[in-house]
Amino acid sequence: MRYVWDPAKDVLNQRKHGLSLAEGIPALEDPDRDSWIDDRFDYGEERIVTLGMNLPNVLYVVSTEWDEETPALSQSERRSPMKLKDMISVTHNPGDPPIKTNTDWAAIDALTDEQLHAAALSDPDSQPFPLGTDEELAKLGLHRIPNVKKLRERLDLTQEAFAATYRIPIGTLRDWEQGRKLPDAPARAYLTVISRNPEAVAGLLGEAA
Repeated sequence: MRYVWDPAKDVLNQRKHGLSLAEGIPALEDPDRDSWIDDRFDYGEERIVTLGMNLPNVLYVVSTEWDEETPALSQSERRSPMKLKDMISVTHNPGDPPIKTNTDWAAIDALTDEQLHAAALSDPDSQPFPLGTDEELAKLGLHRIPNVKKLRERLDLTQEAFAATYRIPIGTLRDWEQGRKLPDAPARAYLTVISRNPEAVAGLLGEAA
């Protein structure tokens, strides 16, 4: 996966949240990340919110798949890069080891919770993430993107066995697990059905073989 961001937005993110957007890449590639499609507002694009690790912190990253083609790139490199739009740390507290960055953490730690919250709310790309079950979040417009690696491991299947059982190309499965590509809407729906009733899906596919 290629990542892009607006340099001016990066400066703004460092001033408001104390983090460079580049530091969100490990969170987006965290195998244990959790991601949601954010339909709470009409952003004019499909927004993705991700909670993932960049040790020692959990980061909240807002991103979108970017469709702009760059002529200088080869055709294979034009695959929808991920554009980072906003990021905050959700676990950084005074005394915590900081992420390696040029950010003045002392200045950030000196802010009150109210000031930090106000700084986040002042940014149109940054909105608080509510807590709740998947069903409750879906009602608010946050739809979970299935973590394929977690699902496969829960079913105790190798990549090869999972791909064969659910008729998913092995290359596609590996791209999903490694964060090189995101499942599109039909794939997300299919993975959700698998996660809720894997035996039934496997049985139906077996009967259709």
